Amino acid sequence: MKNQIAMVLLLILGVITLNGQGIKAYNDIVNQSENAIITKDFEKALLSYNELKKQDYLYSRDIYNALICANKTKNWQEVNDWARRFMMKGAEKRFFEQSQFKEYRLTPFWKELTQQKIKNSINAELVKSLDSLHSTDQERFVKLKSDPNTKVYDLTEEIDKKLFALEKKYGKINEESTGINIENDTIYRFLSKHMVLYRHSYQSHKSNSYFNEKLKKNELDTILYYVSIVHSLDPIVEYQNKLYYVKQDVPSSDLRENFLNLQKITRVAYKNKDFADFSLYFPISRIANFADQKSEENFKALLNDLYTL
Repeated sequence: MKNQIAMVLLLILGVITLNGQGIKAYNDIVNQSENAIITKDFEKALLSYNELKKQDYLYSRDIYNALICANKTKNWQEVNDWARRFMMKGAEKRFFEQSQFKEYRLTPFWKELTQQKIKNSINAELVKSLDSLHSTDQERFVKLKSDPNTKVYDLTEEIDKKLFALEKKYGKINEESTGINIENDTIYRFLSKHMVLYRHSYQSHKSNSYFNEKLKKNELDTILYYVSIVHSLDPIVEYQNKLYYVKQDVPSSDLRENFLNLQKITRVAYKNKDFADFSLYFPISRIANFADQKSEENFKALLNDLYTL
């Protein structure tokens, strides 16, 4: 079983070797910035994040972290610039009413920002269609548990085709067209509300799937990529209040460097209140309950074979 799971992981993570070079420059900057954050050198992190402005596309997670760095260093001009970029992704001015921006709101820069007419390009019809597809997707996959004759690839291929159809109808599906995930006006979540659709597109196992086409064009956030592909063996697991990290090295040198950085950042930032304002660590799979004692024993064996503290 151990060898089978390890082979699945290697096959999955090997996919990015096709596209690793295209995103390396972007990831290198992000890695430098996040490493500066966990040493609390927020000025250095901000200088590094500013290099992202030369890139063709910036992801909201990195914009958000740069915004927090600017706020912590009281660089109000940079706060304005990153805030404007964040609002173009769909954040509202209400987002800045939270307490951490209290000092910023007392500056002339806040007044300047509030007077700007910052427009986003969120397509309400696209979002409505994605919400509907997400509901359909979940309903279909629930049937897998009750009907063993359901062919899972038929479901994933159907989702994949509909994603292509939506992009053909409405244009590119990205953070600009769908908006970002903000709860209660002030809580930013870096993963898309529709991330499961990306995962099921990947699971269609088609070389020309929607997921793979987005990957080829460098249009997938790194963590969204990881979360979509590593469902077979979670890279980081929380069990009995401890974090366990998968042992396997990643075949691609570029991916391995980036992945190990995500693990490093997670070790430092996870449950550390000093970094609670940032969006840093890799999503954690929390294991709490088991169907029976045998299932728990199997899990512990897997944990011992494939993971390390």
